[in-house]
Amino acid sequence: MRSVKKMAQRKLARLPSYVDRVPLPRKCKPDTWLVVGVEFLLVFMAACIGLFVYYRSHDLPFYAAKFYAHLGSSTAQHALSLYYLSRFDEHPDNAVLAEHWLKRAAEGGHGVAAYNLAVAHLRGDLPSKTTLDPSQVHSLLSLAVRSGVHEALGPLYLCGHGQCSRNQSSG
Repeated sequence: MRSVKKMAQRKLARLPSYVDRVPLPRKCKPDTWLVVGVEFLLVFMAACIGLFVYYRSHDLPFYAAKFYAHLGSSTAQHALSLYYLSRFDEHPDNAVLAEHWLKRAAEGGHGVAAYNLAVAHLRGDLPSKTTLDPSQVHSLLSLAVRSGVHEALGPLYLCGHGQCSRNQSSG
């Protein structure tokens, strides 16, 4: 009997000093229906996302840009406007959407978008056929120059402060 106690004490002596006893495993309860349902839903969603990525991976950059454009990213708004501009022949609404996202990107401070919007207004390429005030065109071109778009220096020099309306109406 003593040898059994000594053996048990030796086993306990091998354990780290902070362990008083070895915890016994407890019997696990089965998961509730709610947990099983949530697990099934997560696996189903992962499978659906996997299928979407497999079959529609070429559209993922568009959906990501659209998501971030709605959140207010001016870079994503500009990318979305370029996407719609490249596909304006496919559907007539694409040109309107391109103009919308170009305006939002320019309002957000994107320099290239401001330059593209100003030049599109000067050339009359936008579908809304609205004309900006010369001061608005000047501010868009100034924003583009401040953002590092050196191509905006030419139209900014030609327009001056209020000369854009004369150039636009003449041709």
